[in-house]
Amino acid sequence: MKANFLSAVLEIVHHTQLTTLLPSNIVSNRDKLIAIALAPSLFQRTAVLLQRKGAYQNAATKAFIQLAHQHYESN
Repeated sequence: MKANFLSAVLEIVHHTQLTTLLPSNIVSNRDKLIAIALAPSLFQRTAVLLQRKGAYQNAATKAFIQLAHQHYESN
């Protein structure tokens, strides 16, 4: 999915089961969203996966999170 505004992306994540990859400073003071840290961080910018607190994670979401963790653990 593509959105032209960060606020739209945050609202989509907040109201759906979707997850997104954003710089970590975006999630500060977002009570209804959680940041899933990617470690080790190899980016010039710190990035996190962002989703609504307590959101159901379907198989695709779980696989994407696992893949992201594996990718960054191997680097």
